[in-house]
Amino acid sequence: MRIDFPIDAGDAGRSAAWLLRERHGVSASFVKTVRIHGRLLWNGQPVRMKEAIPGPGLLQAWVPDGRELPEDPGAGDEGSGPPRFLAGQELPGGIDCRYADAWLYVVEKPAGLVVHPTTGHGASTLTERLRAAFGEGRLHPVNRLDRETSGLMILARNALAHDRLARQHGSGTMRKVYLAAVHGCPDPPDGRMEDGIERCPGSIMLRRTSPSASPARSRYHTLETSRDGTVSVAAFVLESGRTHQIRVHCLLHGVPILGDSLYGIRSRDHGDRLVDGGWADPTAVEQDGRFPRQALHAAGLAFLHPVTGEPMAYASPWPDDLRYPILEAGIAQEDAAAAAVRYCLESDSI
Repeated sequence: MRIDFPIDAGDAGRSAAWLLRERHGVSASFVKTVRIHGRLLWNGQPVRMKEAIPGPGLLQAWVPDGRELPEDPGAGDEGSGPPRFLAGQELPGGIDCRYADAWLYVVEKPAGLVVHPTTGHGASTLTERLRAAFGEGRLHPVNRLDRETSGLMILARNALAHDRLARQHGSGTMRKVYLAAVHGCPDPPDGRMEDGIERCPGSIMLRRTSPSASPARSRYHTLETSRDGTVSVAAFVLESGRTHQIRVHCLLHGVPILGDSLYGIRSRDHGDRLVDGGWADPTAVEQDGRFPRQALHAAGLAFLHPVTGEPMAYASPWPDDLRYPILEAGIAQEDAAAAAVRYCLESDSI
């Protein structure tokens, strides 16, 4: 894949590595990838990273993207062409591709699928299935979802796209919004949750709130509450990205997410705490049991394209396994995804 970096006259005498990092914002790992695995040209001529660039022109970085680099970098840029499938195509394993170009994919992850290979989860992961379907080399997830959380994800196709998207993710330029169905109604209906979150002692997976932990910040807006007040649907806009952030915050604030096996009313680890708080009502337990998993869905995603800077926004409605039990609870969430994206783009108003 060829990536072009224009160089201005005012930067004459700077090294190629400095220009890439300071003027174009690429990471040290991207510079290393080009130096070791790729090629670098200045105005069509090979140049080394440490060499000074004498004047204005064009730096061209050739980087591997899962295909072989062409023998002659000037012969074309096949690696930067569109992937061999159409956006909107449903892929094996229930994965929907919402957008695709030479830089990134936007996909909808189904529940029950781990994002990255781990011990016990090898080929049956999101990244491995996408690599097999697209004929890709390495893919770089920009945002991650728990195994039982469904919804929108971005995967970068190369180090430069990942670096620029990760910067948006870390700075808050990228907006992520989740839909959650919870017991009761958040009080107040709109607000912020900023409690610190840390790992529970002796557990790799479980998290808990702690005043000594770094704040985990979310804004939320209650979209609808059932007539009997037992179930609400809320949109959450994340300002930080702690593990299990929404799930832990909902537990702490007395509105546990329906169907959550770790932080819900049927949890072996937190169930006693919730029962003590009044969640032993048989109706609540029965209602919770209608959900096959935690009622949490990544419904909105807004970001800037890592190369063109074009604003991009996507919405994803409730999947069927959650929509039907939510309807049974007396909530009609036909426009929830659209509302979620609106709050994602205008989250300062939450």
